[in-house]
Amino acid sequence: MPAPTTITLPVMTFIRSACALEASDTKSKSIFVQHDA
Repeated sequence: MPAPTTITLPVMTFIRSACALEASDTKSKSIFVQHDA
């Protein structure tokens, strides 16, 4: 079944990149807070 894979792969990539972006954003905020404190 190539169709589900074709749809799932970009979705998984998007979710992973979104999670990575959120994680790095949270890390940047915590570093900024520590630096500010």
